[in-house]
Amino acid sequence: MKILFVMRSSIYVRNFESTLRMLADRGHQVRVVAPIHWMFDAQPLILRLAQDHPAITHAPPPTGPVHKWAAASEELRRGVDYLRYLGPEYLQAPKLVHRAELYAPPFLLAALKRPMARSPVGLAAIDRTLRLTERAMPIDPVVKDFVAAERPDLLIVTPLIEPGSPQAQYLRAARSLGITTALCVYSWDNLTNKGLIQDPVDLVTVWNEPMRREAVELHGLAEDRVVVTGAQSYDQWFEWKPQRTREEFCRHAGLPTDRPYLLYLCSSKFIAPHEARFVRRWIEDIRRTSPILARLGILIRPHPQYGNQWENSDIAAFDAVSIWPRQGANPVDVESRSDFYESIFYSTAVVGVNTSAQIESAIVGRSVYSLLSPEFQDTQEGTLHFHHLRNVNGGMLHVAPTLADHVAQLEEAVARAGVDDGRCRRFVEGFVRPYGIDVAATPRLVAAIEQAGAKRPARRERAPWYAGLIFSRLESFAEVCARQEELQRAKDLEPRGGRVAAKKKAKRRVDPSTPGSAAAARPVKEVKAARKKKAQALDQEFQQRLATTYDEVRDMVRRMKTAAAVTTGLPELQPLWHATPEMLMRLRQFGACVGGAAPADYVDASEPAKRLFRSLVRKLTHEAGDGPVICEPRRLGCFGFAREGTVHTADTLRYIEVLTALRFGAALPPASDSGVRPVVWEIGGGWGGFAYHFKSLFPRVTYVISSHPDQMLLSATYLRALFPRAVVRAYGEGGDAEPWRQLKKADFVFVPESAVQSIPLPSVNLVIDLMALERLAPAAIDAHVRVAFDLASPFFYSALPAPTTAAASAVRDALMRYYWLYELPVARGPNRRPLTPWPPPAADGPLPISRSHVIGWKRMVIE
Repeated sequence: MKILFVMRSSIYVRNFESTLRMLADRGHQVRVVAPIHWMFDAQPLILRLAQDHPAITHAPPPTGPVHKWAAASEELRRGVDYLRYLGPEYLQAPKLVHRAELYAPPFLLAALKRPMARSPVGLAAIDRTLRLTERAMPIDPVVKDFVAAERPDLLIVTPLIEPGSPQAQYLRAARSLGITTALCVYSWDNLTNKGLIQDPVDLVTVWNEPMRREAVELHGLAEDRVVVTGAQSYDQWFEWKPQRTREEFCRHAGLPTDRPYLLYLCSSKFIAPHEARFVRRWIEDIRRTSPILARLGILIRPHPQYGNQWENSDIAAFDAVSIWPRQGANPVDVESRSDFYESIFYSTAVVGVNTSAQIESAIVGRSVYSLLSPEFQDTQEGTLHFHHLRNVNGGMLHVAPTLADHVAQLEEAVARAGVDDGRCRRFVEGFVRPYGIDVAATPRLVAAIEQAGAKRPARRERAPWYAGLIFSRLESFAEVCARQEELQRAKDLEPRGGRVAAKKKAKRRVDPSTPGSAAAARPVKEVKAARKKKAQALDQEFQQRLATTYDEVRDMVRRMKTAAAVTTGLPELQPLWHATPEMLMRLRQFGACVGGAAPADYVDASEPAKRLFRSLVRKLTHEAGDGPVICEPRRLGCFGFAREGTVHTADTLRYIEVLTALRFGAALPPASDSGVRPVVWEIGGGWGGFAYHFKSLFPRVTYVISSHPDQMLLSATYLRALFPRAVVRAYGEGGDAEPWRQLKKADFVFVPESAVQSIPLPSVNLVIDLMALERLAPAAIDAHVRVAFDLASPFFYSALPAPTTAAASAVRDALMRYYWLYELPVARGPNRRPLTPWPPPAADGPLPISRSHVIGWKRMVIE
């Protein structure tokens, strides 16, 4: 039998090596059609197989000019692939939905904005229209001629389920020629987090019963065409044996030989972006929390397609930690497989986020653990295939929702090292070898392929009767798709240095432009595209800098809590201890946790509410006169109401009030550089908003913030991200006095509120209290005010609530002991009445507490 095995690239050969060898040993001629992926397959396995087995041959895919109808077909398929992610199965998988949207055709995204388009009936109608239209597209003649020339008895494809199903042309060509077709599902996640199987296939092979259900329920395949064979790619690990002793392996991997080690298996870039950052925190956390885990070695094995993130990592500087192989390795030969197997075999336990290597660890018999981190929520619990590890035959994965649980699990694994985990065997029997732990999967897969190839040829499929009716209507659409495909080919196939030239050449070939023609406007589009690309690059650079800033701030806060003996935390800010990149990019929205504006107050607001808010802005700017202009910076999750190119929230209005009050009270520092660097101390600091505006207006000021250390996860990250060149000092760095030695050079200084009485500031020019003192106990309130007095601060500003409240009385009493108070009539409209607060109170809700702006002048003598 002659088999044509079409693969997307040469890296897919790895999972079918045993299958190809057995087919060749049984006398079949197998021709593998796949481009060589030189980046991730530097020593292609398919070329070695072809040398070992004359019955196995390799051929690159056929090439030719872009066929416009094939390009249009692929675009329509992308639309069908995207529609699956709008179903109820993916309500808890936002990252998968977002990735699918990146490949969705623009015309479909526009159509889905229409009324009722996203209803079940609307989605079903769009799906059927796309499928019927795609079915009428002509087959790429280059592919059809290639398949006809090969004359195989069976055509197999893998993985097929990529966006747009690029391999679908081979299936269509085979059906038009009456050739039997098959799909061998490549991996355990392919049926749930990729595209759909949109074409009729005579045979679909899957690993196990859960995947069979996915093929039937999610892809609509007939049950009699789906065959469970087991996971043939893992057969080799059941027979593998260590080639070295444990001591030899540890020395080879850069680990100490006198202690056990944990193996951390990295995941793909999509599953775990910024994983190096996470692993660094994970090592610090488990070693700080557990004396047992502190002495263990740790071996980090990078993912073979995401090894570049470890190039500049300093994790290896930790004691008994090794990153090996440094760039990752695909186990496709004896040496690399031995390294991979022994790294699992000699480990005490295995840890990972969500990777297929966890399955191989279960086969070897090592317990596998995973910490449910908010950073990876969308690619752990937010993916369907992750639940296989947790549920099949009771699940083999030990999952921990918190760090404490995770540490307890790892300590238990160390205590029972050497004892086989029964969960691993049960999982392997259900997921990897469903016909028995001793029944290999490769012979069953080969038997299924042989049975499919022995069947009578399928009836030739012809184009539908309506195909000719729609060609004229879709001609322009097909040409646009062809142009896009030509540009993409130029980008993918041309080596680095020639990509720009290839892109220009492709544009001239597809749509030549001459001066005066309609295409002469293209440079304008290119300029816009270049600007967009530059903006995206700047955003990416900002995200990377933000991630680094967050790590540094987190370390700073941790040191500060230790130095100040702070053991309590703020529950509302607990998620920020494990902030994801997405959380960091919307950091501003966490301001509501510490008394700031809430995004929900500005979403779907009515027009009368918006008009009310804008009137507040107008009145305040009128009151401020030529005072400072304050608005929300458009970074880190900006929200609010837009007005004349600016965005405002209740926070920005309050900041305008405060700065206006300080100006009227002559408490602001000089606008120009007077040669003396003023020191401003804000009690609380909030989420960093007021400090940002103050520092923007008065850059020569040293700004001190005192608050609970947890709150600085928010304020310090926000300020350092928006002032990347700022000099920052913090309590607990190099001793209590260290941050103050070069105070005049610091832009921001962070101090825990519990250590305020011991800060060695030489003097302070202004103290600011934005509703922070009232949250403290009376003794703490008095201590803060006394420190301000002792530091000779001439001004003390406070936003006081109504005098009838106990909190206001405590703050007012403390201020009056050390300062003469003056209330400023700021933030009032033309009729001198207080402005309406935002958001407006509910009709039946309590009235908001009105506030007054108070500035205290330092008393000369305390009575």
